[in-house]
Amino acid sequence: MRILSIHGKNLASLAGEFSLDFRQGPLADAGIFAITGPTGAGKSTLLDAMCLALFDSLPRLDDAPRSGESTQDGLSPSDPRGILRHGTGDGYAAIEFVGRDGHTYRSEWSVQRARKRPDGSLQLSKMALTCLDANPALPDKKKDIKEYILKQIGLNDQQFRRAVVLAQGEFEAFIKASGDERAQLLEKLTGTAIYTRIGQLAFEKASEVKKTYQLIEQQITARDCLDPTDRADLEEQYAAAQNAFAASSAHLQALQTLQTWHAKRAEHATRLEQARKTLADAETAQANAAPRRAALNRNRHALALVDVWQNNLDAKQESEKADAALEQSRVAEQEALVSVRNARQKQADAVSALTQAQQQQKEAAPQLAAARTVDQALETARTACATAHKTFNARTDENTRAQKQAQQATAALGNAQTLQADLQKWLRTNQPLERLVHDEHDIINALATRDALHKNIEALQSTLAEQTEELAKAQAATDTAQQHQTEAEASLQQAAHTLATARNNAPSARQRDAVYEEYAALSKIAQDNTVLQKDLSFLGQTRQEHKTLQADIARLADERQTRQKEREHAEQALPELRIRAEEKRKAATRLAAAMDGTVLALREALTPGAPCPVCGATEHHLASLTTVLDDAVTQARAEAAETEQTLRTTEQRLSELNAQDSAASTLRKQMESQQQSLSQRLAEHENAYARATTALHEALRTWSEAPDPDAEALTRRLRARLERLSQNKTAMAQAQEDLDRADKAEREARATHKERCTHADHAAECLRTTQSACKTTQDTLKTETHRLEEQDRFLAGRLDTIAPDWRSLPNPGQWLAHKTAEWRDRNTRLQAVTTELPGLTAEAARTAQANLTTQQQRDDAQKALTQAQTDLSELEQKRAALLDGRSVDTVENALAEAMQTATEQEKQARDLHENAKLSAAKAHTLHQEAERTVTSTGEKQAACLRILNERLAASSLTREEVEQASSLGVGYLEDEQKSLDTLEKSVTTAQATVTTHERLLNDHDATRPTDPTPEGLSLEEAVKHAADKTGQAETTLQDLEFRRRQDDEARGQTEKLLTELEQARQKGRVWEELNDLLGDAKGKTLRGFAQNLTLDRLLGFANEKLAGLKPRYTLQRAGGDTPDSTMLIEVVDNDMAGQTRGLHNLSGGERFLVSLSLALGLSEMSCGHGVRIESLFIDEGFGSLDSASLGQAIALLEDLHAQGRRVGVISHVEELKERISTKVEITPAANGRSTLNITTD
Repeated sequence: MRILSIHGKNLASLAGEFSLDFRQGPLADAGIFAITGPTGAGKSTLLDAMCLALFDSLPRLDDAPRSGESTQDGLSPSDPRGILRHGTGDGYAAIEFVGRDGHTYRSEWSVQRARKRPDGSLQLSKMALTCLDANPALPDKKKDIKEYILKQIGLNDQQFRRAVVLAQGEFEAFIKASGDERAQLLEKLTGTAIYTRIGQLAFEKASEVKKTYQLIEQQITARDCLDPTDRADLEEQYAAAQNAFAASSAHLQALQTLQTWHAKRAEHATRLEQARKTLADAETAQANAAPRRAALNRNRHALALVDVWQNNLDAKQESEKADAALEQSRVAEQEALVSVRNARQKQADAVSALTQAQQQQKEAAPQLAAARTVDQALETARTACATAHKTFNARTDENTRAQKQAQQATAALGNAQTLQADLQKWLRTNQPLERLVHDEHDIINALATRDALHKNIEALQSTLAEQTEELAKAQAATDTAQQHQTEAEASLQQAAHTLATARNNAPSARQRDAVYEEYAALSKIAQDNTVLQKDLSFLGQTRQEHKTLQADIARLADERQTRQKEREHAEQALPELRIRAEEKRKAATRLAAAMDGTVLALREALTPGAPCPVCGATEHHLASLTTVLDDAVTQARAEAAETEQTLRTTEQRLSELNAQDSAASTLRKQMESQQQSLSQRLAEHENAYARATTALHEALRTWSEAPDPDAEALTRRLRARLERLSQNKTAMAQAQEDLDRADKAEREARATHKERCTHADHAAECLRTTQSACKTTQDTLKTETHRLEEQDRFLAGRLDTIAPDWRSLPNPGQWLAHKTAEWRDRNTRLQAVTTELPGLTAEAARTAQANLTTQQQRDDAQKALTQAQTDLSELEQKRAALLDGRSVDTVENALAEAMQTATEQEKQARDLHENAKLSAAKAHTLHQEAERTVTSTGEKQAACLRILNERLAASSLTREEVEQASSLGVGYLEDEQKSLDTLEKSVTTAQATVTTHERLLNDHDATRPTDPTPEGLSLEEAVKHAADKTGQAETTLQDLEFRRRQDDEARGQTEKLLTELEQARQKGRVWEELNDLLGDAKGKTLRGFAQNLTLDRLLGFANEKLAGLKPRYTLQRAGGDTPDSTMLIEVVDNDMAGQTRGLHNLSGGERFLVSLSLALGLSEMSCGHGVRIESLFIDEGFGSLDSASLGQAIALLEDLHAQGRRVGVISHVEELKERISTKVEITPAANGRSTLNITTD
């Protein structure tokens, strides 16, 4: 992979767009370049931009927490979008590189706020990939883009950081760290943390497996199963409880059946009594309805005269309306004549008012002309006065401004002169500060270095004290760890002896399985034998139930034949009854209709004294005829009702037979279905019983038990054998428990011994490390103290002459900056004041002259204003004497308005007089028309009254009866007729109901069941006593059933748990063995093995680089069996005949060269698989090198360049920056911004 360019915009302190192009400009020819700038300027942001563009990640956020808010945008601390500069709307990071396929690619990571506004909400980041020299198919989703980039560069983000950004700083920490810390750092550097996790997972899985064993064993112990003897007793109790419950239930059912029969009989008797009462009520209501029938006939006759009565009523209302209209027209005619007289008077008054208004207008004309002339002069005077007042105000404002400007100019001149004198005096007094201004940069750097040295010396002194204390603690910890190791060895030997003894005493798995298998099989045989006895009892009950059901089906068939005969007889008689009932109903209807029509026709046609058209008699006996016809109608209706009653009774009985047949058919189907189901179940139970018996006998023979027809004897034999097996199981379980306990104790003792050995080795290593660290700290403290003395001598030569007490100042650098800034500020202000003085003097003279001129102009304007005000006052007094001060327009408008009002009133009065005369003529015409209408309506009313009286006399009715018939209406008469017919039907229905309930009561008495009530008890007491006894039997049965079900569940669960335990042991054996090989709580075992291999490979690559840097030394891994000792790196001194020594004995420059070799070796390891990295970045680490070592480091970097690599060095070291000609300088500016420039020497 070759990096061609790096681009970005608005990332951290790098505001705006920036770019590093390695193909053109100074960087194109520079194999080595430096990236310089102060801390926080943004040097590492360039490396962040590469990682963002390629992997959407930031190296500095690896250890950041994954939750919690760190910014106002609500981002978590690990979100890379937080690198976007605050106050910007968008940003990006891009890198152009050559991939493994030889093509040039550009990968870009970007983020923006909503609408790219600085205050918009932050959006999701995006990635884009383009090929710059070809057109292959490229992904567009972030996940696919990262996978494509991984294929093109051959490195993931961790490998890229190790291969491109050399981690020699972390290897420096690796050299100084303790054993466990070295292991953690090596994990981070080489990415081998997965082996630690594998070891931890093996330990965790083994622990989980053991916990699973213990949990299952606890569950097995918690199951409380009945032994075979108790279970057989329980089965006997259950069978007895079943029989007791069946007997009690049968007796209770018989009593309840009798109780139900008595309840139904009482219900039938109650219904019969209610039916008889209903019949009596219906007959009474029918007798009481006779007056209603007579009233119905008179209302029908009166309804025929309603039209004549209504015509008379309408004629009367019309006559009354005509009389009212006549009176109203007379009053209206009189009112119209009065209106004519009033209108004539108003017209005369309006003519007089119009003449008076014309005279007033003529008299006011001379005064209006004079007032108009004076008004024109007043307007001219007011305009002149306003102009003079405006001019005076303007001149006054100008004079005020001129006075203010003159005062300000004089004050400014005086202030400038005073400031000039003060500044000159201050500069003369502080003349020595001028020298500090020129040397400020060097002094500030020296002060900063001095402060840093002070802090470093204090830190070193504190560290040395802590290291001395840690040295004493490390010695004590070493002694304690060795003592604990000896104790752990003794405990391990004792645990191993106990384990061997437990293994000899424990049964084999085959023996244990055989006992468990025999116990489970015999338990199942005992349970099957008990179930078989229950099945036999249940089979007998089922057979009895089948016989009872057959008898019930035969009884239903006999009852159905009886009902069939009765239904056939009713169906044969039903058509004849329907025909007879229809004929009777029609005959009664025709007779009633003929009666009504005949009587009415005769009464209309007969005339007193004239012969009858039917019999020829002159005497007409209409009452006799009506009586004959009414008797005939009554008899016909009675015959029709009797026939209808017979028909309804027959139909009702037929319906009852059909309903009984339907119910019996349904019941028979249910019984037949139940019989079929019962037969099937009976056959199934018999077959199942036979199969169960055969299976039981076979199982007995399998376990050397002879079948016994005596179930009790067989049960006793099985109980005894199960008791013996149970005792064997208990003994085996106890032995196995002892073995597990001993095995667990041995493993714990072994782990404790291993841990104590590790602690002892770790304590020894810590002691050696602490001793070396104390010596290193003492050497460093001596060097830093010497450098501090040199800085003090330099500063004393610069500051003692100016401020002898500068060492006692809280912050000398701040004091120096304040003093030099103050001197520069006052010098700059003096130059500015001296330049401004000539201008301020001229300005003061100009504003004084302008003040005099504006004051003269204001006085002239005041005189003109006074004269204009005098002229205006004289004209106003003259105008007030004319028209009482009123305006000409007001007077003219008042006169014109009065004239117009008089004219309009005269016209309105004239129109009103004409309209009044027309209204009077119209009222006279209407009065005459009303008189004619009264005459015609009176004649019509007399004719209608005569016709109504004649019809009433002929019908023997009164006017009130006709009015009542009209209010009732035809609907009421029809409803009344229906109500009377309903009364007749109610009587018939009630008679049929009484007959039906009498028959039902007799039928129910014939079905009285046998009375099982004990002597001395009533039926209710017997039912209560039987219900209590049945409830007690049911409770006992349920309790026993619950105990059986609970024991069955416990037995089933125990068998499952035993199987589950064995399966768990088989599955967990792998994890237990794996834990013994490589597992521990912290994952050190496998991690140490993997890291030993990784460290050997890393040292091989590092020695190749170290041979070019420092041929004298070769790196190797120290010997030893402890994990900490295997992480130690020793140096082989080739110049001292291969003598080995620790890295702590190397100088600072030599350690840097070793760490740089390790970092380069890690880069080679990370590439692997044919991946070549042509760009490297080294971040810091050169500060501890002397000139010679620095030269060697630069020579190595040049050698890397000669191998075709471009190297970027990020450093603060001035000497290193001076030796590298091409630099990328990052300079801080205001507001946290930094600028990026490329320079060459």
